[in-house]
Amino acid sequence: NEKMINCLLKLRGCDWSDTVGTGVHHLEDCVYLTEACPLGCVSLDGERKGEVVKMERRHIPGHVRDSCPLREVVCEFCEGEVTASEMNPHLENCDELPLPFVVEKERKDIPVHLD
Repeated sequence: NEKMINCLLKLRGCDWSDTVGTGVHHLEDCVYLTEACPLGCVSLDGERKGEVVKMERRHIPGHVRDSCPLREVVCEFCEGEVTASEMNPHLENCDELPLPFVVEKERKDIPVHLD
């Protein structure tokens, strides 16, 4: 009769429980365990500035798909692939960018002519 245990990450929300012998194997797959971004993005502000971003495993797929600055995205104009963080600089030099077009950032210094 083996003793039953809860996941060490129960306070984060993991509801796993089983026998002591299976606990180690569970932690290998627990979605509440913290891991670094697989693309290696770093925090840009706060006390963790410059460190690789870490999150619970369950958040990694959405982060990589939707918000990681190092995810690959496709330019809607030239269909070239760039990292999300490089999209605005790419648009400033994209040969397929229709004119007039203002890149979504502080470009107040560039006049837009709509003649």
